[in-house]
Parts: sequence; structure tokens; C-alpha cells
Amino acid sequence: MKRVLIPTDFTIKSLQLLDYAILNYPKEQLAIVLVSGYRIKESLWDMRNFSEQREINKLCSEEFTKSKRTFLREHRDVIDRLNIHLFSGHNMFAFKNFLKQNDIKEGIITESQFLSYEQPNTFDPSHLMKSCLEKTIEIPLTTDKSYNRSQVSVSTIYNL
Repeated sequence: MKRVLIPTDFTIKSLQLLDYAILNYPKEQLAIVLVSGYRIKESLWDMRNFSEQREINKLCSEEFTKSKRTFLREHRDVIDRLNIHLFSGHNMFAFKNFLKQNDIKEGIITESQFLSYEQPNTFDPSHLMKSCLEKTIEIPLTTDKSYNRSQVSVSTIYNL
């Protein structure tokens, strides 16, 4: 089974990269890990009470969750599991440790800025993925600067 890391900004648009994982690993059973960079607030209270799952639940819209479930249902023969993680480190050494803990060596990113990361405290981990993964597949997707979340629908994603 191949473990593949894919960045997400918790929008339906980011789920397009799941299709590219299937296309680039056609004969593999996949375990996909969606990752978003996350800055934990630095107060002692926030650090002690941080819950990755609680923050992920806050970041995932109902629309995103439904689209993710639909995708998994349609591709259950190829995707063994799909997990979401928040990377809260500050440098490459922390990211390499994250990769080692999750046994990830490969990933899919876009060649240019495609995801928006408008959610509070989130950031794009693509530059860390490109530097730290053994193999990174870069997809030539771009976004229009006037991107609006309401412009993207599930039908847009699945009609590549």
C-alpha cells in the first residue's frame, strides 16, 4: 500500500488532488493523508488544550466533508483510507519528523499557488513537502486570483 501526502486548505477545490493521486498511482492501493499547516496559538492555555481532531472538525465545512465522503465512496476500490492531519511545526526538521512518524515518502502538490489557505492559523505546507519528501509529483494547476469558494462545486471537481 502506498501512503501519499496531499496538501489541503479544507475546500472542495483541494479534493481535486485526490483524483491526481489515483491517476499517478494506477495499480496501487492508496492510503492518503491530507495535511494542512497549522499555527497553534502560543499561550500556555492554547498549547495545553490543543486537540488536533477538534481543530480539524472546525476547519472542515459540511460541504468539504460531504464531498470527501462522496469521493471515498466512489473510489473505495483504490483508496484504503484517508486521514487528515495538521502540521504544527516551524521548520524542515519538524516536517521530516512528521513524515517519519506517519511513514510517508511521496506526495502530490501543485506547481503554483492553487489552494487559498484563508482559514485562520492555516498555511500551505507544499514548500516543506517539496523539500522533504523522497518523491513529489507536481500537478500543473493554477487558480484565478478572483477565486470564490461558491464558484466550485462537486461536479466541477469530478469532471476533470
